[in-house]
Amino acid sequence: MQGNPDDLQAVIDSVSSTPITTHKDQMLFSAGSICPGFLWIDKGVVRVQITLVSGREVTLYRLSPGDACLLSTSCLMGAESYFGEGIAEEAVVGRMIAPNDFHTLVAKSETFRTCVFDTIGKRFEHLLERIEAVGGHRIDHELAKVLLVKLDTNNQVCATHVELARELGSAREVISRKLKSWQMGGHIEMNRNSIMIKNIEFLENLSSTSTA
Repeated sequence: MQGNPDDLQAVIDSVSSTPITTHKDQMLFSAGSICPGFLWIDKGVVRVQITLVSGREVTLYRLSPGDACLLSTSCLMGAESYFGEGIAEEAVVGRMIAPNDFHTLVAKSETFRTCVFDTIGKRFEHLLERIEAVGGHRIDHELAKVLLVKLDTNNQVCATHVELARELGSAREVISRKLKSWQMGGHIEMNRNSIMIKNIEFLENLSSTSTA
């Protein structure tokens, strides 16, 4: 989060809110429930998770004092119900800011708006990676295979990150992050709407790696 934490706290204190106090392991919200407002933590830690059909619980992120809750933000902006659960990992003291006050803060307070969108940016990539992991497939394995198939005689792949993501059923941010790491390793060179393959053996080894 950027900006002065004291300034942000002053903004939060400037609006009315409903106090929240929970014990350790108490659930603050559950999947499918209506979002009553913007959750703000003053003390403690909240684990945000989803529960799969198999019953497996997957942690998405943890919410600490000074963090903007991504789920609350998403629900309030899209007028949707919670799609995950929030559980206190330790005793929590916080507050719930009403939806109308939340929207007012986003519209009028640059400090609050920066906090919210900073959090969205930082959490989003992490959530995408978690989703990829839960999906059970290795994105590097699948991406390497697609690049080899699309490789032309000049060792180039003419495709955008969006096109590659669509073909793999992934997200552009995930593909871009993976390609950037390969470029830093000297295996590829990214150009506008194309990718130069500099180390074909690297991709061949990845594509033949088992995904089990």
